[in-house]
Amino acid sequence: QRLYLYLFFHMFFAFSVVDSMFPLFAAARFDWNETQTGLFIAAVAIVLGASQGLFVGRLSRGIGETRMTMIGLALTGISIAGMSASHGFATLSICSVGMALGAGITIPAFTSLFSKVCGAHEAGETMSQSQAMLHTGRTIGALCWGWVFLFAGIALLGALAVFLAFSRVLLPQA
Repeated sequence: QRLYLYLFFHMFFAFSVVDSMFPLFAAARFDWNETQTGLFIAAVAIVLGASQGLFVGRLSRGIGETRMTMIGLALTGISIAGMSASHGFATLSICSVGMALGAGITIPAFTSLFSKVCGAHEAGETMSQSQAMLHTGRTIGALCWGWVFLFAGIALLGALAVFLAFSRVLLPQA
């Protein structure tokens, strides 16, 4: 269980780079204002939600949560790297859809895997701990990525290392 809590923290630490840095990235790279950035983020959120509704059940039955998580993490990491390298709207859009699809299948699959390692008598406590790690990862991630952005420039590429590093640690038997 501790490994899963550790991974929950790091998964959402990595996801926070997009949440916290994308508006700064969009302003610096594309000269977008708040409205343009907000509309783009809303479109990405719709893709993420649709991917969960349309694909998660089918993929879970077809390839299982372990492979879903690893594929989702890889797709998310590669897409975030592509977002950071993009200089045009089309490339940014394609990479953002990939990121949304990857995150959309990773989060429910990983949560399902985590719930399976919990005993029935401790499920409530353990799932609460996972939510605490989720929010802690997002909060600390936003602070850290802000520093990276401030001192190193556009920093979305850094998330790739986190995703790839723990996609192999996550479930070595897959």
